[in-house]
Amino acid sequence: MNRRSKLFGIALLTVTLAACAQPQTPEVGGNLYAATNSASGNAIVHYARSSDGHLTQQETTQTGGVGTGSKLVPDLAKDGVDPLFSSDSVVISADHTRLFAVNAGSNSVSAFLVGSGGTLSRIGTYPTGGTLPTSIALSGSLLYVSHAKANDSGVQLTGFRVASDGSLSAISGAQYSPSGKTLIAQTVFSPDGSLLEVSELNTGMIDMYRVQSDGTLTTPTVTASTGKGPFSAAFLSNQRLLVAEAGSGAVSSYNVSSSGALTPISASVANGQKATCWLTLTPDGRTVYASNTSSSNVSVYQVDAGGTLALSDAAEGYRAPNGAVDVGGTASSGPVDAVVSADGKYFYQQYSGLGVVAAYQIGGNNLLTALPEGDGSGLPAIGSEGLAGY
Repeated sequence: MNRRSKLFGIALLTVTLAACAQPQTPEVGGNLYAATNSASGNAIVHYARSSDGHLTQQETTQTGGVGTGSKLVPDLAKDGVDPLFSSDSVVISADHTRLFAVNAGSNSVSAFLVGSGGTLSRIGTYPTGGTLPTSIALSGSLLYVSHAKANDSGVQLTGFRVASDGSLSAISGAQYSPSGKTLIAQTVFSPDGSLLEVSELNTGMIDMYRVQSDGTLTTPTVTASTGKGPFSAAFLSNQRLLVAEAGSGAVSSYNVSSSGALTPISASVANGQKATCWLTLTPDGRTVYASNTSSSNVSVYQVDAGGTLALSDAAEGYRAPNGAVDVGGTASSGPVDAVVSADGKYFYQQYSGLGVVAAYQIGGNNLLTALPEGDGSGLPAIGSEGLAGY
């Protein structure tokens, strides 16, 4: 081997060894978006999700509206975690190209374009036609917003069309009142978009509206919840529904008829925790995570093919409180909205009383293991609410 060949070989070996010594950066596996709910200017914090589950904070984008901060709806008199008393205050479209977020403090909803790399650009901010908007239901080009408080006309539910560019326009006549005076905790569409569910937290009623071809709704079919305080709802299919029960510390499953009538399958399967408010499904629909705000943890349920629920573990993902309290004054870290990654490997829990989105690996029996240094930060210490992503 001549001198030139030897030098080339040494150089190649050096480059190869140097490359091997460099830490390998995991690929981006998805994106998450959390709302600050700041009363001085609501914003969406973007996190890149690596393929190994860790979150890295990216840009922050203003919504053009304001939140409620740590003030609790509907009276805005107390401070605490879960200020919006709702699920789905931030939602993302099925194709991950549009994002929508409520601005409860300015009675508006903001629309965003999701660009390459998951970056956001605001399309516009639109009046909702109600007071204290807190939850969004999205199905294709149809969007409904529910409100924590009725306006002077009694309206708490309003409908919009989503244009191809993501902008919103109000649907004529799409303004509705629930069956009774209540705080609406969530509104969500069935997978095929034919039904719209509304959870009446105070009255204990579950309203099911049929969606008409022009985007308006029929008179709802109203069913009494099997437990106290229906909150978050999640459709397993067009014919099956899960509902969290904040007042019972439980989850129920129902059969859903074509008219929207509900028949219990598993009634109020208790977990022994307090304020079971949010439900998050794995992609296969066989595991549901129930976030317990007043217990600062997450319960895990298994769901069989017939919709029967079984409690797998009552208290996963505990994070200790750090000075914040719930509506009753109990110390709480404030687990609110959550997301399961599109690949079903990771669970992300927004803690409204800690200012973080906590990252967990989903392991055997779908139990949770915290990812060291995997959390997303950059949120207000108390009061953030709303999480969406994949």
